[in-house]
Amino acid sequence: MKNKKIGIKRSALAVLLAAALALSATGCGGGAPERSDDEYTRISADTLIRSRYAVDMSKIDYVSGEPGLRNPYIVGADGEKFENEVKYPVPASAHKIEVAAPAYEFQDSTAAVQRALNEAAAYQKEHTDAPVSVKFPAGRFYLYQGAYDPSLDDTVNANDPVYDDGVNGRYCVYLNGRKNISFEGTVDANGKCATEILLMGANGVHFMKINRCENVRLVNLQIDYGDLPYYFGEVTEVSRYRLRVKTWADYPVEDTGINVYIEFDKDSNCIRDNGNHLYNASGLIDIKSVKYVNGDKHLVDIEFGKIVSSTPVGTKVAMSTMKTAGNLVIVENSKNIYFETVYMYCGGGSIILGYANENLYFNRFMAVLKPGTDRLLSMAGDVIHVEDTKGDFVLSNSQIENTQDDGVNVCSHYVYPYQVNKSNRTAVLMYRGAMDETYECNEGDILAMMDTFTMLTVGYYGVESVTVNQSGQYVVKFAAGGKATLPSGEEVTLEEDISAVGTSDNCIFSNLTRSPVVLVENTVIRNKRNRGLLLQSRNITIRNCEFNNVVHTAVQCIGEMRSFCESTLPRDVIIENCKFVNCDTGDIEIAAYNNQTKIGAAGAIANVKIVNNLFAYQQNKYSLYLGGISDLDISDNWFYRPQTGTAKVNFDTTAICFRNVSGVKFDGNRLDKFLPSRDGIFVWEGVDLDSFDWGDNAGFERKDVFGESKTQQIARLDSAVEIDAVTADWAGLAATDIAIDNVTNVHIQKLDISAVPEGDFAATVKAFVKFSDSGDFAADDGLYFYFDVTDDIVSFERASWWAGDCFEFYLSSDTKSYDEIGAIRDDEGVETLQLAIKGDGEGNCSPCIYPGRTTSSICEKLTLDASFANSEYKAGDIKTAFKITRTGYRGEVFIPFELFRICGEKLRGGDEIAMAFCFVDSTETGGDETWSKSMTFSNVPHPTSTNNKIPASMVRFKV
Repeated sequence: MKNKKIGIKRSALAVLLAAALALSATGCGGGAPERSDDEYTRISADTLIRSRYAVDMSKIDYVSGEPGLRNPYIVGADGEKFENEVKYPVPASAHKIEVAAPAYEFQDSTAAVQRALNEAAAYQKEHTDAPVSVKFPAGRFYLYQGAYDPSLDDTVNANDPVYDDGVNGRYCVYLNGRKNISFEGTVDANGKCATEILLMGANGVHFMKINRCENVRLVNLQIDYGDLPYYFGEVTEVSRYRLRVKTWADYPVEDTGINVYIEFDKDSNCIRDNGNHLYNASGLIDIKSVKYVNGDKHLVDIEFGKIVSSTPVGTKVAMSTMKTAGNLVIVENSKNIYFETVYMYCGGGSIILGYANENLYFNRFMAVLKPGTDRLLSMAGDVIHVEDTKGDFVLSNSQIENTQDDGVNVCSHYVYPYQVNKSNRTAVLMYRGAMDETYECNEGDILAMMDTFTMLTVGYYGVESVTVNQSGQYVVKFAAGGKATLPSGEEVTLEEDISAVGTSDNCIFSNLTRSPVVLVENTVIRNKRNRGLLLQSRNITIRNCEFNNVVHTAVQCIGEMRSFCESTLPRDVIIENCKFVNCDTGDIEIAAYNNQTKIGAAGAIANVKIVNNLFAYQQNKYSLYLGGISDLDISDNWFYRPQTGTAKVNFDTTAICFRNVSGVKFDGNRLDKFLPSRDGIFVWEGVDLDSFDWGDNAGFERKDVFGESKTQQIARLDSAVEIDAVTADWAGLAATDIAIDNVTNVHIQKLDISAVPEGDFAATVKAFVKFSDSGDFAADDGLYFYFDVTDDIVSFERASWWAGDCFEFYLSSDTKSYDEIGAIRDDEGVETLQLAIKGDGEGNCSPCIYPGRTTSSICEKLTLDASFANSEYKAGDIKTAFKITRTGYRGEVFIPFELFRICGEKLRGGDEIAMAFCFVDSTETGGDETWSKSMTFSNVPHPTSTNNKIPASMVRFKV
């Protein structure tokens, strides 16, 4: 199916949901309509948006009686839990070993930590791994890069290189093969963390490596860099390729090797909508050079490798010398690792980087701006990035803010089959992609095999054994059938042989054993440049979370195999009771992308529920983008004023986009205050319409929004008139009066036309058609109309067709479509036209044909000036005339049926065509603010500035 909007036909109700221009059915005022019989209406969208936590957890049993949030009282985070719930405390029986406090400020405590860890190891030898807490008293502890001495560590061999990552040197703390050990800070009388660990050294100094450990806890700690890898300041000068930045007093630029540049709003300190985000990585050079101005370390010129977006002087900026290296904590090959009430204020790259672990738990994990500072950025890399995780991944009561890369990335990997030997059930399974790790399957792992084009799971395989061949490749022997239980508890049947295993070009394997059960709850993620949650795993639950000002999609649950190849296809996904406010590039994306970066077949992802969420003020693109999914439940959600930004192409201008989906339940949802020039629901390719279950929703159905179009008879006369903008030859003609009786303001609000101040604006429009009863149309057969406008201030802007006063005419032979005429202009059997007329500043007629809404074959027969922004009409069969008058302006138009043959034949056959006559008055001057900006007057119902482009809501004319 080609890329276009298609109608969704529901036989009994004839509901057209495709490409729904989803203005609320209640009109343009406010949020939910006022209904005295429903308590829900007393909770406005703004109340929900502004509330820091869930509104009222005591009303968990409340159920709304209208479309929208089933229970608005439980949307967002629970403040009591967020601020006070401790889930993973240090065991009460833990033996306490205190780290010696520094004798003076800036004293290195690395050796003191090592001594405490050695004492803990000695205690556990005597007490068989009894729980131990390495306890830090209140105060600051300084750990210096390179000060860790393996010769003082009783748990490692001094020749073991594992304490050094080969990039940024030794870790300050190294836990190797430890069990039942806690790293614990002190809390003050108010329950606040009173221990702070400052990492001293070059950018990217590491805090801790946890390797082959079990039951390790980090509790009640604050961790920060002593020397930030970030600089903050303001833009003072701007050019196309260069910006000058003055950094603030505490941030002299000591290192001009800047790798990340991010812009923030000068007033709100939020990441700028459409601001520049530039970085150097993997051969990409966005930042060419950073140079001091006159040797001033607080004043630098930044030259970019491409033209940058317009940046206002005064814009705040963050610059980082780090992007992804310099991770604070690395966890590998470990089990049951807990982070409880840990504040991370800065990271060179990621805060937590995990490989091949089992069970990771985070509660009150705070990656935030340090209180009392003027910082703009917290982390440059992913806050939490974990791969190949077994068991559970839990993030609760946490906050992630002001980071450059993803907030949380939970991923696995795809491996490809090579050297397949079907007789002995073996294959070499290799990873290929943009990342460096080589993944090894383990005995007992369960793998899903997928088709690389459809992304459908075509079989489950058990790993019987793994060996390494002479080339260092992993050779997997598959089990011969049987049953297996996945981490979710689902039981699957394993393939008995591997006859279906293909090549690396047509199939891939995903390790489901190392695809954790993910729970993210009661967590706040805000003011982030990249994604909030990137979850590439099965069995995902996201509940009672808030996502605020996340730029590159708040929640992304995807499987993809072209970029990083690090996915396991999501399945069994629940997103409920969450709040999405002012996010950009999408609130939720759940999709399967194949080896051609196209959407996979419906069923690649299955069992998705998006229930009782608030989506408000989403900036650009979609609130929901859903592709390659079967069994999809979207119920009881409130979409409030999405699409506040400026995107205007394809599915970017839709609240919800479906691609390759089936088994969809869409019930109890509400869409309010949506821009009516955009689409509520957009169906794009591969959609099983018969499988959709449409329930009781509000604001999505076109008839609810616009109602039925009215029909008007148009006069048919036997003689033509001359197109000269002189109306004398219209005198005495029985032409049809076209009532210009609707008006919409610049905010797309309907106004009462009778309230237009006298003398400000009025329009007289008359029209008729001429044609013979049969045969070819004569040269003068067609539609004739004139308009005579009274306007107290006539102001034409020749440089722009979309500014200043203007007359616009819309025509469509299709009277039933709820698609905008630009989407249907080249459909078979359809003719459309958009014609605009205004003065050129010298009293002459200056017409314009807009090709984007005019049938292409008609445009080809006209002489259009392609160099003009909207194709100025220079010559052809359409005739226009225009004059400035003493009281306004006047125009006359002839549309020939020789050119618009389909429209002519429909009228001659007693059928209807759709027409809209519209006038833009840009200079209302009444004292009332209501009348002080651009208005659109039209014969079509409200909203005139949208209905004039929608055939089913334009006025239908017949002879």
